[in-house]
Amino acid sequence: MTAKRRGKFSRARGNKSHGWGAKKKHRGTGNLGGKGYSGLGKRTQSRKPSYWANSEYMGSSGFKARGVPDKIISLRDLDKRDAGIINLSSEGYGKLLGSGDVTKKFDVVVAKFTAKAEQRIKEKGGSVKAE
Repeated sequence: MTAKRRGKFSRARGNKSHGWGAKKKHRGTGNLGGKGYSGLGKRTQSRKPSYWANSEYMGSSGFKARGVPDKIISLRDLDKRDAGIINLSSEGYGKLLGSGDVTKKFDVVVAKFTAKAEQRIKEKGGSVKAE
């Protein structure tokens, strides 16, 4: 039968280094001051511009687009054109807004439009079709 021995972890209790030498060794965070660039003090003065430029270290900045907005046109701008059939999608417009008045008859083809824009164009005898 084997003798019951004390475990090696209990032997380390009361010993601040737990058998790894200096207190700062074997911490998993280096031996200078903590995680990342903390605790480096004077040692990194020459390195600062290089790690300031690294956005991964300093965190992200600026705005992130949540999607590309549609290019818009209003009835006020549409009324400056000649009457007839107008394909706004082929001209790069994505949405027709209802601000302004219409004095001519338009037949408009566009991806999106507001209810007010549709109403005002139909009052003049025109039409709005979604592409």
